[in-house]
Amino acid sequence: MPRRREGPTLNKQTGYYFMDIYVGFGEEKERIRYSLRTRDPAKAQYLYEREYRKLWADYFGEETHGKPKRILFSELVEKFVSHSQHIRKIGEWKTYERRLKIIESRWGDIDIHRVSSDHIAMLDNFLKNEGKSNKTINDYFGILRAMFYYAIRQKLFKGENPILEYKHYPTIEKRREYSDEELGQILQASQTIEKTSLKTSPILKHANAIISLLMLTGMRLGEALNLRWENIKGDKIILQRTETKEKKLKTIPITAAIAHTINGIADGRKKKDGFILDRLPGRMHQRYTASSAATLLSKMRQQSGVPDFTFHGLRHTAANKMVNEGLGRGVGVRDIMDVLGHSKVETTLRYLHANADRMKLALEILEPKDRNKTIDKKNE
Repeated sequence: MPRRREGPTLNKQTGYYFMDIYVGFGEEKERIRYSLRTRDPAKAQYLYEREYRKLWADYFGEETHGKPKRILFSELVEKFVSHSQHIRKIGEWKTYERRLKIIESRWGDIDIHRVSSDHIAMLDNFLKNEGKSNKTINDYFGILRAMFYYAIRQKLFKGENPILEYKHYPTIEKRREYSDEELGQILQASQTIEKTSLKTSPILKHANAIISLLMLTGMRLGEALNLRWENIKGDKIILQRTETKEKKLKTIPITAAIAHTINGIADGRKKKDGFILDRLPGRMHQRYTASSAATLLSKMRQQSGVPDFTFHGLRHTAANKMVNEGLGRGVGVRDIMDVLGHSKVETTLRYLHANADRMKLALEILEPKDRNKTIDKKNE
């Protein structure tokens, strides 16, 4: 019988144990290595013996209870991409497909149950050598993690998600809050661009409206560009699950300033359907894309004097203002979460910065009421 190790092998870098055995005879002999996904030596020994018996039973064609069905990486990719087509935008699932094919080219068409820490390290090193940023590398492993969770839900994969071993790289947050002075420059630039734009450039003729909507609502660029008249329900803007990044219903109350912006776009024309930011005649039902906003972004950076301007920076600024100023005026965290479309309170509270006056007020609230009265009398 081919060589077998006496027990599981420890990966000294990750602390996880893995299988490392040969199965088969002669030219058919195959070396098999994959993670047991545990750091516990006792559990690793148990898993090792169980997997050892399964592998040899599989080789001899014997059935074993609970033996996972062999699924190749390419099969899982095909199933996952097909699933993503129904819930993701075309650009997103196309990215999934392209990146998973790159991963397959590095790993080969292996059984998904054999994905190990070695495969993770191999992909990590490959992406680094290709010059990918930390964020991009994190995105690759994020797609992999999502795919294996899909496999677990579909009962195609048994055990824990192997990509959980991957430790995310820290990334530098480039977004920042704009000052009131910068906001004034940005708004002035949008007005100038709108006045001087050619009639043949549809997105530039809406420059001021786009910037104003982003400032006043905290919406994402895609949400504002593709806002329809049917989204206006009385005194609210209601975006359906298919129209938001979080895939959840989103409601934004219409303030006087938002109403003024929308009415200015309508210019007295009331439309029953179509986009609020309409395009050229004959192209009313075409969607604006991120690439169509690139021209406006370039002109905004030149005209405003804010070289690092981004559309998402306006959402970031709106979120900062709502959290840091709104919470002190009776606005609830849940209210801000719903306006921004956040699913987790932690995402919203990232925008909250410490403030000395608020900190002092928080401590004063803790003081007994009679204690406060005594202090007032002493001061008199």
